[in-house]
Amino acid sequence: KGLHKNIPYIIGTTAHEYGAERYQKPQSSQDFLVSYKSKFGDRIDDFLEIIGFKDDPNRAILQGGLNDMIQPGVLAWCEHELILKDRAPTWLYYFTRELPGEMPAGAYHSAELWYVFQTVHRCYRPLCGIDFDLSIAMNKMWANFVKNGNPNSKDLPYWETYSTTSRSGMEFGDRLGMIAYPGSARSRFIANITLEQN
Repeated sequence: KGLHKNIPYIIGTTAHEYGAERYQKPQSSQDFLVSYKSKFGDRIDDFLEIIGFKDDPNRAILQGGLNDMIQPGVLAWCEHELILKDRAPTWLYYFTRELPGEMPAGAYHSAELWYVFQTVHRCYRPLCGIDFDLSIAMNKMWANFVKNGNPNSKDLPYWETYSTTSRSGMEFGDRLGMIAYPGSARSRFIANITLEQN
C-alpha cells in the first residue's frame, strides 16, 4: 500500500541466503510439491521447470529454503517501489562473496554484515586481501548513504538506483560492480507471483 516512509533505501540479499542447503537433508518431494502447489496453483509446472525439479528434485528442493523467502521478497519490494509515484530512490545489492573455510556455506544469510561494519578482522573464517578491500568499499558506501542518502562517491564504482530502466544492483563479491537482474530465475518467478497476488 506504500505506507512505509518515503525515504531512500539500501536493500539486498546474499547469493546463498540458505547456506545450510549444502549440509541438510532435503524436504521430501511430496511435501515440497504440496507446499509449493498451494502457493503457485496452476503455475506450479512453470516453477518446477525453472528450478529443474524433474532433473534433480533433491537439488531443486535444497536450493530453496530461506532463498525462496528472502530473495524474492527483496526483489518484489524493489518492484513494488517502482509503481509508487514520487518515491525516494532504492539501491539494491547482491552479496556474492563466498566466505572461505573448512565448511563453506557460500554467501550465506547475513555474511555481508562482516563487511558492512568493517569487522572482517574478527571473523572466524580465514579471510584474505580481497575480503578486506571489499569491506572497506562496502563500509564507505554505507557510511555515504547514512551521511548523504546516497552511497556513491568518486573513488568507488557508481551504484545505480533500481529503476524501470535499470533493474540492476551492486554486486559485492569477487568483483565490485553493477549486475543486471540480481537473483536467480527462481527468485524472480516467486517475486512476480508475490506481486500478482498482492
